[in-house]
Amino acid sequence: MSIRLQPVLRILATFVVALSLSILPASGQSGSDTGGSGSDVSGSDVAGALSQSSRLAQASFASDAVQQRVNAVAASLVQQLQSGSLLTASASMHVAPTTLAPALRNLLLEPNPEAEVMGAVSSELQAHGVSEAHASGLAAAVAGLLDGQTVEAPDLMTAVTAFNDLVDAAPASVLLDPPDVFVVVRDVLGSLLDATATP
Repeated sequence: MSIRLQPVLRILATFVVALSLSILPASGQSGSDTGGSGSDVSGSDVAGALSQSSRLAQASFASDAVQQRVNAVAASLVQQLQSGSLLTASASMHVAPTTLAPALRNLLLEPNPEAEVMGAVSSELQAHGVSEAHASGLAAAVAGLLDGQTVEAPDLMTAVTAFNDLVDAAPASVLLDPPDVFVVVRDVLGSLLDATATP
């Protein structure tokens, strides 16, 4: 296995662990609390016949403390995106999306990014062998994710699901030599998920 592939697999394992420990379907909580502080009854599938999209839409963080940690990380990521530092260096490798940097920043920060912004990010992924459906799906899932420096559990779960779907379907070349967009999105999602872990 390539050294460069290992960080990708490691982040996928983090996604699975973080989601199973700290994000629960709302139907598995008592009461009608919508503030993300419902009680944690179990990690079992209590949603029954709900579709996957319904489960994602009803997700919530395990506690208000988790939401606060996630939002603090989101605020830090926004500062990094606005200063350009997140778009020039990654924990795992050097990235420099140059002409794509403004589009990627706008995609993550704007609640309703322009079609050209989403198209630019999607096209970059497609140019590296990602299917149009998965590239567009990931771009749509992360659009506005950091808007207002607040990240809600359904939005994070939707983005993580889209990222993992892309990884599952991507050719090996994408994982062995990932495009800059992939690396930045992976690092953003990984940072947010790290914040969901129980201290």
